[in-house]
Amino acid sequence: MADITHNDPLVTESKLTEFYNDIKPFLGCPAYVTQEGDEMYFSTEEKVVGRWIDGRPLYQKTFTKNNISVSSNTPTYTVMGSGAENCELIYSFGDREKAEPVPYSWYSLQIMGSLDTSAGNFMAEIYRAGSAFTLSSLTITYIYVKTTDSAVTTVEQKPTHYSIDEQVIGTWIDGKPVYQKTISTTVPTSSDYNLNIGAINIAQLVDLKAITGDTPTGNIVQQRPIPFLYYGTASTGAWEAGMLLNKDNGDDIIVIQMGADFKTRHQGKPLYITLQYTKTTD
Repeated sequence: MADITHNDPLVTESKLTEFYNDIKPFLGCPAYVTQEGDEMYFSTEEKVVGRWIDGRPLYQKTFTKNNISVSSNTPTYTVMGSGAENCELIYSFGDREKAEPVPYSWYSLQIMGSLDTSAGNFMAEIYRAGSAFTLSSLTITYIYVKTTDSAVTTVEQKPTHYSIDEQVIGTWIDGKPVYQKTISTTVPTSSDYNLNIGAINIAQLVDLKAITGDTPTGNIVQQRPIPFLYYGTASTGAWEAGMLLNKDNGDDIIVIQMGADFKTRHQGKPLYITLQYTKTTD
């Protein structure tokens, strides 16, 4: 009888990994799957939760700090944690004592996340219009990419897998598919600008958010969200920025409105707008 040998193993590590990625969404182990790559699994340790539009891994990390002394009528920058070297902030979100979100604005108190890449720190930027006070607790979750990473490929599609191409990420309350796409553009020079995104046939807007770079203040490399409200004067709203979705002859239009100071600091900077929506055609 002939001796049968195999020069290569029948099961390789790459084949096992490919098989695991294919079946992971159907394993029925929510805790395990969530820890592997879901932004709703929060951790003080850095973890990959998706990918950015250029294919780079998307990281997430959560920090909490207590008893923060906040100055009066001037921004207070506080270090939330280290490890921000080579990082580019995409989004930040979180809560305070009453679970308000970050970015956050409520009359005299406004909070947002930023990075100090020179010192390698994750920062919180807090503005208090009025008397100085102590913020008893602040939690911020940062979602970011790294300049040292290259593009990767993944199998499953999730809301944290951003793409300039339309993708299905879930189901709306009426059973229709929820789509997501990210538009890569630049901050316009006009304070009131209509961005025509074509006839997408949006029925229900589920979410609309954006992030843009800012002219650095010292060593603080800031990424500002839109909608945005900051410490401009109440009469001019110079630091305000907002977006809404409109329709014109069948086309979907993103209306971007900015205060004078916001426009001056941000015009020409990269602007990433992410939409989640259902369609009239489904």
